[in-house]
Amino acid sequence: MHKISHMKRIFSSFVLLLTSLVALSCVDDNEIVASGDLLAVGDVLPPFSVVTTEGDVVTPETLAGRPCVIVFFNTGCGDCRRELPVVNRVFEEYAGQLGFICIARDEGTESVKAFWESQGLSLPVSPQTGRSVYDLFAERGIPRVYVCDAEGRIVTAFTERVGYRKLRKAVERMLP
Repeated sequence: MHKISHMKRIFSSFVLLLTSLVALSCVDDNEIVASGDLLAVGDVLPPFSVVTTEGDVVTPETLAGRPCVIVFFNTGCGDCRRELPVVNRVFEEYAGQLGFICIARDEGTESVKAFWESQGLSLPVSPQTGRSVYDLFAERGIPRVYVCDAEGRIVTAFTERVGYRKLRKAVERMLP
C-alpha cells in the first residue's frame, strides 16, 4: 500500500511539472489561447498608451485614421523570434499606409533593443517591463498580432504564428 501511495505522489509531481512546463512554453501556450482572449474581432481597441524606443507616444488615438497592426511579443519566445522578422517585412512594405507598434510583454528595453539590433528590425517597438498593456488584450499567448481598421476596430486577430502571406493578406484587405 505504501508503495502505491509513493508512486501516486511521484506521478502527481510529474503531472504538475509537465503542466508547468507546458504553461511556460509559447507554442503550447498558443494552443490553449482561445480561453485567454479578452478582445475579439469586432472589438474596439482598449485605451492604452506606450512609448517607443524612439520616444514616440502610441495610443489608439495616434493610430486612428488609418489601419494599424499591433503585435505583442517577448524575445524569449521562439515563435516570437521567428515571427518578428516576418512582421518587419510587412512593415517595410506598408509603413506609409499603416500604423505599426510592437509591444513587449514583460520585457525590458535592453533585451528588446539588443534583439532589434541583432535582427535588423525597423518596426516601432515599446518595451514593457510588466504586462499591464498586454493584459488589456489577453490573458496568455504570444505572439499576438491584431490588424485593425482606421476606426480602431479589430478586423483580424492572430493568436499564434501568422506567417508572411496571411499577414500580408489581412493587411491588404484594410487598404483602399
